[in-house]
Parts: sequence; structure tokens; C-alpha cells
Amino acid sequence: MDEDAPNKRNKLFSLKELSVKSLAPIVEKKVYENNSTQIDLIASQQLLAYFLRDTCNAEQMNKFTKAMTSSLNLTDLKITHEKINKETCDKIFGFKNLSSLELGSLASWTMFHLDQSLFADVLLVDVIEALRNILCEESRIQLQSLAITNDPVTFRTGWMCEMKGILPALTTLNLEKMPISESEFDVICESLSLLESFYVSKIGNLTGISNLKNLQDFHSIDSQFKGPEDVIDIFKLKNLKKLDFRGEQCVHLPCVRLYLDCAMSLFSLEFFNCMKNAISAEDVNLLATSHPQLKRIFVLDTRLQDVSQLETSNDQLHLISKGSLWQCLESLKLLDIRTQSELMNDVCVEIIGYLSNYEAYSKTVIFDCFGVLTQILRGELKFFIGKQIHANVLKCLELLCRGGRIEMFNELTKLNFIDLLLETITWFNGRSDSVVWNIHSSSWNILHDISTSTLPEKSREFLFCQGIELLENAEHVLIAPKSCLDLMTKYLESRTEQLEDFLIYSKLVRKVAGNVADLAKLKFTPLFIATCNFLGTLHNICAVGRTEMTKFIINSIMYAFNVFLSADWLTQAYGFRIVESMLFYTDRETVKIVFIKHLKGLFLTLTQNEDKEYATGPVISLCFTAFHLVERTYTMNELRTAENIAQISNLLQLLKHNKSIEYVDVMADFNSKLTSPMLLAWTKFMTTS
Repeated sequence: MDEDAPNKRNKLFSLKELSVKSLAPIVEKKVYENNSTQIDLIASQQLLAYFLRDTCNAEQMNKFTKAMTSSLNLTDLKITHEKINKETCDKIFGFKNLSSLELGSLASWTMFHLDQSLFADVLLVDVIEALRNILCEESRIQLQSLAITNDPVTFRTGWMCEMKGILPALTTLNLEKMPISESEFDVICESLSLLESFYVSKIGNLTGISNLKNLQDFHSIDSQFKGPEDVIDIFKLKNLKKLDFRGEQCVHLPCVRLYLDCAMSLFSLEFFNCMKNAISAEDVNLLATSHPQLKRIFVLDTRLQDVSQLETSNDQLHLISKGSLWQCLESLKLLDIRTQSELMNDVCVEIIGYLSNYEAYSKTVIFDCFGVLTQILRGELKFFIGKQIHANVLKCLELLCRGGRIEMFNELTKLNFIDLLLETITWFNGRSDSVVWNIHSSSWNILHDISTSTLPEKSREFLFCQGIELLENAEHVLIAPKSCLDLMTKYLESRTEQLEDFLIYSKLVRKVAGNVADLAKLKFTPLFIATCNFLGTLHNICAVGRTEMTKFIINSIMYAFNVFLSADWLTQAYGFRIVESMLFYTDRETVKIVFIKHLKGLFLTLTQNEDKEYATGPVISLCFTAFHLVERTYTMNELRTAENIAQISNLLQLLKHNKSIEYVDVMADFNSKLTSPMLLAWTKFMTTS
């Protein structure tokens, strides 16, 4: 590897990691020089989140703000988890190009709290003063979208009228977690006439909504409508395309039924969310016939799940439910993941069932399934879905790629898919729990199933680096699946030059060697073998001539063999081959002390164990490997010690008198490995009747 190797490896990290790990400390040290570089939206958000924590003082933040305002792409700002105080407000105030602002729980904004509100256990907040303190005048004038989510609070009297004055360009207002009174709803409709998208919850009636002439998208969650008169005002909205009467905390809502009781229609409506409403097939058919532009009706989590009950001549209309594979795919395409992740998880689980019967479906259906599942993992969607959904989606994809099915896709699709899996692995690197392990396992299993020989060198190197990062950050020995280690080993074996920068890998070698003993204790034989193989290959390509590291690795592997001795002879045989290959790259004198105690233990176990399994061919192969290592590692004088002669003679006697062994084949292999006069004499002893 050339001198630039560490830098090359760093370039393989995502922009998010570069921003947070590299740029943030530079800014803190006040050595950042502004330039014309534009950082993407996700990286900008991550970098700002870093500085919103208590990691730097106000002076450092001010320098950061001035230096980075032109580089950070912060048209959209989300502050959903940070604790807000005066210093935080000062930090945010410097950004002048905001068009969208999402605020989390205002319950932590103690500096803007007032007396108790009229709602029990709900804080009263001066939201207007809060907005004035976090948004500069430039951002307030051009802000188009405001969302206040998470824990509910209430706002002080008169806030609706003042909102228009400080946010004159506002077109989207999301208050779906905020309880507002009917009078407040009415004033909002009068004051914010530019609204095109509006979210509310638990509202009692829609009186006044007709003032929002530009409204195209209306969401009323858990509505408290009692009769058609509470709904009828909505039919004056001629431009409304999307209507959402879904339930979240409430079920069997009457909203859709009351809407239909008005015997009117919205001719521009294209989307209607009826989730958790009490509806029938007749209701859906009535919606379909009275709304000619309707394209999607959501009936998730209702009693109506069978698409066959829909009788309409509108070929463009789709009923979104979980009743069939096609409907599952449509649900995943259109479901609002940010608010309905639990339902989407159910859909993923159902798709797993369909993919288990892969042969029953056409390639077209499978291609659709692949497209939807990969779409979930891309872009902003991954920020809104939880780890369990990630795990289920990847489980679906693993089923999809099993048995060589991935070969149905062309090379470009496979490469894009590999990039997506690498992005997912990067996203979850450094985290550890059982669900994350399942995500890693599925991702690496899929990558292992795809032929990596056709991958560009850059992709293969990136794959190797992600595996290294996973091993470095793993808090548990089992976090790296066998398929990950196998792929990393293949990459090392394909290299034509050594990894000369040993310092990069020495810590990793020690950590992996430590894992070997832990895996032996846990009796995870396949993962143990994969780890030993990776360790031996890594040693041979980057630790040549470093005898202390060789001794450490051999000691770790041999200790693990002692744990395995009574249970798994195959692992012993495999491990000895790895140790044998490592001995070619080191001074044999330096490993004598480490090796002899383990070899004695092996011989003792083999000669005293009466289990027939220990007298089979693979065990003899293990013995030959051990003899070969003895011959290469020790001098004749050392081999002639009484203790060594007794142990090896006992072992040879055991092998000689085992009638199930074909000695002709065995001895041919034995003689090809041994050249020492003493060991050849022992070989002759074995073949003598």
C-alpha cells in the first residue's frame, strides 16, 4: 500500500462521517477557512447537530456559524431532540436561508414557558417569542414550512394572528401533535390564507376551513366529528387533492361515513386516507364513483382488506391495504413512513411470507418487490424507519437473493444494489444489539451471494474498509457475521502487494485475536474458523517479520484450540493449517515457547481420548500437521527429550493399532511431509507389523 493509504481509506467514508469526524474538530480549533464547497443536506444536518450539543462554547459556535453559513446546505432545519436554551437559539439564529423548520418537543424550551394552559398536563408556550429567538429576520420572511412535533404543548392567546406577521410566506403548517381549540382553528384559517398543506389533530369541526382557498393537502388526525355539519365546510375547497382522516390513537372513526353523509364531493381529490375508520365496501365504492379523479384510497387497519370487494370502472384507482402482494407493494410505496412505521413493518413481514414461496410468482412481481424494498432503504426514508423495519426489509431481500436468484438482475442493478447494502452497513456500523446484528448478517450474506469478482476495485476496497470499521467498533464478538469475514479474507487473498502500513491494522489484529478465544468458549465453530482464516490471512499480508505479533496470534489461536479440544477436532485441524502458514513468515525460534505447551496438550488429549471420532482420518491429518510443525519448529536435540518421545510414541501406537485406518494412504501423506530421521523412524515403526 502506498504512503497515501490512510487517506485513501478515509475517503471511503461517507460525507456524513467526514463532516462530523473531521470538519467539526477543525472548526472547534478555529482553523477552518471558508470556501465555495457546498455540503449536502444530510451532512449539513449532522454537522449542525454536532454543534448543537454541549461540545463547544458560544464563541466557537459563532465562528462556526460565520464560517459555515455559506457552505452548509441548511434550507431545511430539524431540531427534534436537542435541549433548547439561550445558547442554542444564538447558534441557530445565524442561518439566513431557511425555508423549512421542524421543531421537536417544546416542553424542553423552558425559557419560553408560561403559566399552565387550559389543557391538563400540557405546558403553555410562547411560540411566537420562540420563533423570534431562533429565526433571524431573513429566515422568518422566507420560511415556507413549519412543523412542531413530539410532546404536545399549547400556545399563548393570540399566537395565530401574530404568526402571519412573523412568517408571511408560510404555506405548510404541521400541528398534528398540538391540541388546538376550535376557535384557534378558525383564526388560523382566517389569518394564514396562503396555506397549501395543513396538519391538525383531535379537531371538533372544520368550520372556517373554506377560507384556505389554496389548500391542496389537509390532514386531520383522530378527528372528533359528531355529525355531517362538522365536515361540510371542506367541500368548498376546490383545489384539495389530498384528504387524510386517519386515526392514530383512535379506531373505528366515523369521519369518512360523516363525509359521505354530506352527499357532496371534491372533484379534484386524488388521495383519501381512511385508515382506522369504520368503513364498508359500499362506502369505498361510493367514494370511487363520486370522485372521478381519485387514485388512491388507504384502508389500512380497517375491516375492509379484500380488494375484490371494490367495484368500479376506474382503472386508475387503487385500494391500499395488506390483502395481497401487489397491495403490500403499493402500501410500501405510498405509506407515510414517518407516522405509520408500525403498519409498514407488518407489510414487510407479510412480504417475507410471499417471498418464501418465490417460485409461485412471476419475475415481474419479484422485480416490483425488489424495487419497493430497495426504495425503502434509500434517501430520506431510512431516517424515518426503525431498526426492526431495516432488519425485516433486509430479510426480504436476503430471501430474494437466495439460491442464485440475484442472477436475474443485470450487472448495473447488482452494482447499485451492492452500493445500497454498503450504505446500509455504514449506517449501522458502530451500533450493537440483536436487531443490528440481524441487519449486518443479512447485508453481508447478500453481498456474499453476489459474485464479488466482477466488482470494481474501489467497491471491493470499500467493502473491506467497512468490514474493518465494523470489527473496530463492535462491542460484541458476534457482531461481524461469517460472510463478512469471508469476503474480507477473499479481498486480502486477491491483493498482489502486502499491506505495509502495519500500524493501521495492528490494533485490529489484536482485537480479532482476542475474539478467537471468546468464540471458542461460545462454541461457534463456523464463525471461529472464518475468524481464524481472516486473522491468518491478515497476518501473512501485513505482519510479516513482526515476531511479537506472530507469537500473540498463535497464542490466541492455540488457547482457543484448548477450549475446543474436547469437542471439535475439525476446527483444530483447520487452525493448525493456519498456524503452519503463519510459521513460514516468522523466525521459528521465537514461537517455540508459545507453541510447545499447546502441542503437548493436543498430543495428550488425542492419546487419552477413547472416542472413535478421534481415530478417524481428519484426526490423523491433524496429527501429521502437528508433526510437520514439530519438525519445522524444534531441533533434533529438543525432539529427543524423554517427554516428547513418550508423548509422540504413545500417539503413534494409538494410530497403529486402530484397525479402521487405511495405512497405505495415510503413510503416503505422512512420508511426504516428514524428513527428520527420527520422525521417519517412527513412521517405519508404524508400518511394521
